Amino acid sequence: MKRCMHLCGLVWLATLMMSVAVAQEPEMPWPENIVAAASRINAVLREAASLPPHDVAGRAKQGEAFDAALGEMAKLASADLVAQARAQEYRSEAAKLLLIAADRRDAPARYDALRERYLTAVAEPAARAPAAPPLSAAEATEAYRLAWEYWLLRPPLAGQAPQANQRMVDALVAIDNPASVQAVMMAVEATASDKAFPGRARAFRQHDLLQILGRMPGENSLQALMRSVTLIDNPPASLHSEKSGAPTTQPDYLNAATYAERLLTDAEHFGTASRWRAVLNRVPEKDGATADDDIVRKARAFYRNNPVGTDAGKTPQN
Repeated sequence: MKRCMHLCGLVWLATLMMSVAVAQEPEMPWPENIVAAASRINAVLREAASLPPHDVAGRAKQGEAFDAALGEMAKLASADLVAQARAQEYRSEAAKLLLIAADRRDAPARYDALRERYLTAVAEPAARAPAAPPLSAAEATEAYRLAWEYWLLRPPLAGQAPQANQRMVDALVAIDNPASVQAVMMAVEATASDKAFPGRARAFRQHDLLQILGRMPGENSLQALMRSVTLIDNPPASLHSEKSGAPTTQPDYLNAATYAERLLTDAEHFGTASRWRAVLNRVPEKDGATADDDIVRKARAFYRNNPVGTDAGKTPQN
């Protein structure tokens, strides 16, 4: 039985590698000016992540810098480069940023519509806990995907509506295009950089980004989720008071490894259990004792111990 499982795993892996080789076109190198433009944008994202939440003016300045850098990149986005970017969007930061820059240049109304509806407006201003309006199905579509990714990456607006980030999360999950994983990882890397301000706002930002990956089951999302846990928790992200700077206790729900495990087993009740079960069944088991392997091992054990048809949301047994 073990020998059969091993052979089946090798066959699956060989088939996957062949399909990837066929599906992916040879990756063309990017012109130096495109690479430089992408580097400038990434530098802006890291600088914005280094600012404390109360530095509204600083964040607004970085938002303007982000838009300016995207605008410069849009000038370089020829039709040939846009076509190249579409083929590499899943695996290239330069491709992702160039597509966003070109789309924002060509369809600014979509970007403005999302800002006006979800980022600068609230559904009930007089409510005790005002929040951005509920997500409209008309705007949770592929046509708006790059615009949502833009707002996910862009430093927050001054006075951004409460729950605006959750609308971005929900929209990208509803669209459910694996190409969004690249944008999510760019945001994760910015929040996990050495310069990132170690406050609770960062932990909540990372929580939102992990949620996108956890609610979009797939091999790309699994790889990105495990990579994110490594970036965030190695070393473990500490929390500090944004007023005094003193260390504070990190609540369990903001622990990246714990949250990733809950997402993989649908302990958050997102209705993803059957899809994650299928993903974990497709991905060959690995030997090793790294943190991400441990999370996946626990998720596999959860699904083995819970037969098909078990309601999503049960807490995994450690």
